[in-house]
Amino acid sequence: MRIKNFYTNHRPLVEALFWAIMTIMIFLFWPQPVTKDIEPVEPPKIVAEAPSLVIETPIITPEPTPEPTPTPEPPRYGFTEEEIYLMAVLLSGSKDIDGDGEFDIDYGRDEEYDQISLVLCVVMNRVRSEIWPNTVSEVIWQEGQFSVIPQWQKGLPEVSDISLQRVTEWCKAYDAHDPGIQSVPEDHLYFSGDGQNNHSR
Repeated sequence: MRIKNFYTNHRPLVEALFWAIMTIMIFLFWPQPVTKDIEPVEPPKIVAEAPSLVIETPIITPEPTPEPTPTPEPPRYGFTEEEIYLMAVLLSGSKDIDGDGEFDIDYGRDEEYDQISLVLCVVMNRVRSEIWPNTVSEVIWQEGQFSVIPQWQKGLPEVSDISLQRVTEWCKAYDAHDPGIQSVPEDHLYFSGDGQNNHSR
């Protein structure tokens, strides 16, 4: 009777207490989902790499291959000083006598290179020919060939500087294989004229 009266008099409190107990019971005994332990994931490690050392490879430019030094051609003939002097005697004779050479250049005709070359070319054409001697001296001294030579058999005259210079220049060009000094064809073995104008044949 007392309990009934207590409930009646304190109904709101009893109901509130009841529901509170029920809530606690539900929370405690309500089935919980089974959860697996999740292993903690370690954050990725960021390793700061030191910047690589860039070594620049030097650009090596290959050295140009040196061109082989061309072997100089041997002299076409190889004149001696005696032969050059003898050719100057043939060309101009004595420096003191006018007209005693095949083309005397001692008196203002030293610039007429074609006539100078004509005489000297005929000499060298004979040297190269199979039917003549093969040296300058033998060709010039050969009997009956050059009309101005027999007078010098006892001794050569003194030639002029200009005559010796022109003959020396021609011989150097000939030995250097200069085609410009061949003023007549190589098969011309004779010349004729009056000493003022000669013609080869």
